[in-house]
Amino acid sequence: MQAQRYEFSILGGAVRTETDRLGSLDEVRPEDTDSSLKAQGTGFGIRATWNTRGYYGHEFTLIRSRGTLESKIDGERRSGRLNFTQGAYNFLLYMMPAGERWRPYITGGAQMNAFTNPNIEGWPTRDGRRYGFNYGAGIKLFPVKNVFVRLDVRDSFTGKPFDLRFFEPLDKGGRLRAFEGTLGFGIAF
Repeated sequence: MQAQRYEFSILGGAVRTETDRLGSLDEVRPEDTDSSLKAQGTGFGIRATWNTRGYYGHEFTLIRSRGTLESKIDGERRSGRLNFTQGAYNFLLYMMPAGERWRPYITGGAQMNAFTNPNIEGWPTRDGRRYGFNYGAGIKLFPVKNVFVRLDVRDSFTGKPFDLRFFEPLDKGGRLRAFEGTLGFGIAF
């Protein structure tokens, strides 16, 4: 089997965020738990990979999913839907050489999470894009030449979106953790 240098795959799977406190819109008496984010559902996306000779690869990922944001606005709790986009560059370290029918790997790289503003009446425009890193593992299985199935799990860490206020004025909110588990189908050339 000749080694595949380029791969393109479509994928789907579960995307989940961990949110304990997102912050508050209240400028005077902010409560850390006034807003919460729940992005737990199905995500769909693409991955483009360039494999070098031997055991290494470079990969770009784009995954889109949906979520729900709940926030206290003018003393009333409101919720709305939003879109959650994950973009990443990853370095792949394969456990099997190029050309094998199965290739497990570990990966790590840079992460970008972007949230659209939720459709909540009274929600101000806020910056929903944050940067960080991710790591994970996966396996690619080649049942026939140039066609593969892949399984991936990745864990990412970025800052929390929307620049909300916290009880402690210097508190910036900490990190947002997102987990993804995906199944993909692709072609190699």
